[in-house]
Order: sequence, then C-alpha cells, then structure tokens
Amino acid sequence: LHQGSAEAKTGSLQLFVEEGHKEAKKAHKLMKHAPGDQEKELFQKFIVFDYLIGNLDRHEENWLVKTDPETGRLINIAAIDNSNSFLVKNPSNNGDYFRFDGDVARSHREVHLKYFYPWFFGVPIGALFHTYAIRYEQPGFIGTKNNIYTIFEHGALVGLRYKGQHVDAGINCGFEVARTKVGDDITTQELAAALAQAIEFDPKLLDKNIPFVFVEPTLFIDHLDTSLNPHKGMFTLISLKGMFPTCAQFANSYFLKLLVEHSWFVPIERAVIAFRFRFGHIFHRCFADIMPNERFYLGGSHSVRSYETDLAPPLGCFIDAKGKKNIVPRGGKTMLNINTELRLPEFNKVGVVIFQDMGILSGDDFIDFNSKNIVGGIGFGVRYFTPIGPLRFDIAWKWRKHVPEEHGYNWFVTFGQAF
Repeated sequence: LHQGSAEAKTGSLQLFVEEGHKEAKKAHKLMKHAPGDQEKELFQKFIVFDYLIGNLDRHEENWLVKTDPETGRLINIAAIDNSNSFLVKNPSNNGDYFRFDGDVARSHREVHLKYFYPWFFGVPIGALFHTYAIRYEQPGFIGTKNNIYTIFEHGALVGLRYKGQHVDAGINCGFEVARTKVGDDITTQELAAALAQAIEFDPKLLDKNIPFVFVEPTLFIDHLDTSLNPHKGMFTLISLKGMFPTCAQFANSYFLKLLVEHSWFVPIERAVIAFRFRFGHIFHRCFADIMPNERFYLGGSHSVRSYETDLAPPLGCFIDAKGKKNIVPRGGKTMLNINTELRLPEFNKVGVVIFQDMGILSGDDFIDFNSKNIVGGIGFGVRYFTPIGPLRFDIAWKWRKHVPEEHGYNWFVTFGQAF
C-alpha cells in the first residue's frame, strides 16, 4: 500500500487468482518432496502477510496453492477470503478479537457485535460473546411481492466452540426478545386475526415482545474432500435449540427444535452422485404457539427448488381489505427433505447437474404426513466454477401445482452448490 491517489493504478480490492490453483488441503498431495528454499520463502511471505493484516482466521479452506505439474514444486501461494482482517484483534495478547458487522438489504437489517477468545481456560475451546439486533421481512404472499410479517430479534449470547480436524462442536446460551408484527398492508385487528388464522398462529402473540432464554448445542462432522465442490465424503449436522419464555404470560411458547442433516457424495468415474437427507421436528404440544420464524419451511435454492423461498405447501388463505384472496405458507412443526443430484463431469470450468428434490411439512401429530402433501420437483442446472465457488443456475418443475396462483416452475441464480 502506498500513499497518494488510487487513480490510474493497476489493481482491485478483489482479484481472481489465475488458473491452476488448488485448495490448501490438497497441498500435501500436490507437493512431492520437502520444500526447497524458494518454497520456504513463499510460506514465510505468506505468514508475514497475515501478520501485517492482522488475520488470525487462516485455515486450509481460505488459501490456495499452485504447483508445477511436472516437478511438483510450489509456484505460488494465494491468500483468499481475508474478510476477518483489519479488526480490533489481539487486545489481550491471546489471539482474541472484536468484530462489528452490519448488513442492510430490502428484506433484512442486521447489526452484530462479537468478541471471540480462542483459548478458554487454557484449552483449545473458543469463547464467543455476541450481541445482535435483527429485523427480517418474511415473504409470504404467493403471486405478490408483499411481506407477510416482520420479525424483530434483539439479544445476546455466550458460546463455546471446539474445532477439530473432522469434528466441530459448540453450544450457545443467551437471552432474546422476539416480536412478530404483521405487514403494513394489514391495518385492522380483524385482518391481523384473519392472517394469524391462515398461518395457524395464535393472534394473541402478534406484536408482543416475548422474552426467551435459549440454549443451542450443535455438532458438525466433516469428512468431505473439499467444501466448495465436494466429490466424495460425508457431512453431518445435528442441532438442538431450546427456547423458554421468561414471562408467565407467554409460557406456552416454549419449544425444542431438532434438526438432523446428512449429505454424502459418491464418485462414479468423473461424475458424482450427491444425496442429502434432512429431518426436523419441533417438540411442542401446540403448533399455533410456535413463532412463525422458528417453524420449518421448504422451497428455495437449498431445499425444494421448484418452489420460491419458503413458499412450499401446506398453504393457508387470507382475504385482505380489498377482498383479494392471498395464498400464504403455514410452515411446519415437522419437516422431511430429500435431495438427489447427478453432477456430470466438468468441461472448461462448466458442469451440468440433473436433480430431484422432494419434501413434506406437517403440523400437530404428523397429521399432514401423507402422499397427497408431498411436494417435489425435477430439474437441471448449470455450474460455472470460479475460485470462490460455483456460480449456479437451477431450474425445476413442480410435480403438481397446489393453487392456480403459483407457477409450474421456478429458477435460481446464486453462488455455491445446493448442498
């Protein structure tokens, strides 16, 4: 970095690395011998670079290596994803840091303040102190751009996390105040009650600040060959979230939320067959007492791709002040989701995927678990592989339409694989 104007200077704040770089976790396979003096110098420069920018979050998934295909000698090291740099780091000389994040978009506004301490009580368990304020607009009217409700979440948590080679385990405990407010188009109590009935939510909980204490242990087991574009291996996630109101007025809004996810990837010649299974269940006696943002939903680029985000059935019907019929998603207390993909061999950084998605949501007592309520879609996608992950286009067609207002197909353009 030099003083003076940046005009007429070659460069960018973000550059794509040149072709031929591989993830660092593959370095030991690419390098066929002990590093020589030139290779040691590359590593030394790499270490000095991280020291200068204050990066204490370097791991095998955010730097790349390039080797000579004939000799196996290291040619270059590329540091990527330096977003956790230039923070208030190491204030206590223990590798800790403060971090402030703000994110503003049409659908959400978020502010986060975090403090992370990597070695808690002298053992390799990281401690996180996190305060946050979130406002989220939940899309919900099929066929329109209106939002169904707004979620406000304000809270603080303390977390402990252990990260090993293949296992990542942690637990968060904290306090949160949550509020669900209906959309601005709903101006009377009668309309609000009608909307609550459509999504099977207790109208007495609308626009109320509900205080919770919560605890959430999580477990990740990662045996993938690479996280950006896995070709073989397995990945497992198990999460259990408990939220308990601190006010007797809202005592019935407690719940335990279980989520289990397992993905596995099987190479066949140069192609890959990918599977994912997800199951979730909320342990609570009455579906109507569960906050809408904590329910399970299907639809979107990472679940059932033939539906828009969160807009898969079961559905409810709401008549607005103008007498217009609106179709709204209800969500579920229990969720089952299965995804299957055939990822064809890449050619010139382009890949093609054929996929099948299916899932089902249910309210109380698994009442909706029957063949009529299974949703699904079949489709194909194109991937363009970049150094920061695949640019993905997917299009999928529904097995059947549930209401006339919805399209028979849906498409997405985003970064990263579906799973």
